[in-house]
Amino acid sequence: MEACLDFFLQNRVRSVLDVGCGVGRWAIYLAKNGLQVKGTDFSANAVRIARKWALEEGLSLEISCRALTESAFPDERFEAIVAALILDNVSREEMLIGIDLIRECLVDEGYLFALFNPIDTRGEINAQIKCENPTAGITQMNYTNSEIISAFLGFEVLRQETYEAQMRGLFLRKSGNSLAT
Repeated sequence: MEACLDFFLQNRVRSVLDVGCGVGRWAIYLAKNGLQVKGTDFSANAVRIARKWALEEGLSLEISCRALTESAFPDERFEAIVAALILDNVSREEMLIGIDLIRECLVDEGYLFALFNPIDTRGEINAQIKCENPTAGITQMNYTNSEIISAFLGFEVLRQETYEAQMRGLFLRKSGNSLAT
């Protein structure tokens, strides 16, 4: 989260959309650090928890209950978007639709921080399914780094980082003249 915040602050970002915000961890962190944040998630329960937590923190966050494939704030454009651990937790088709919507929600030259799960072996995935996994039942796709990058048409990859537990961070900027294909 610190790398994402630093990236946004270095690029003078003020408005952020947290796509797939869940219970609000990223949205609240970014808002507590001075950014104007809105969030969206498909889980009504997660949205309820995020709204409650934001109020307890004294933050005024607007959080919408929408799927990744639906535009939550169709009349708004954001300077940056964070998509943490969401784009590889949906089908490939849904990921591509989500990326198209992300592109539409960003201002030209807007920024995107996307965080992806590590690449797990089939054995590791099967072990997770058998244990008490809080994400049990959620789709988890295993994309290579090159598959992920190729999905971001109309974006410039500024840098890639690997974090603890082999989470993969991607820092991108929307091209000023990008068109969805």
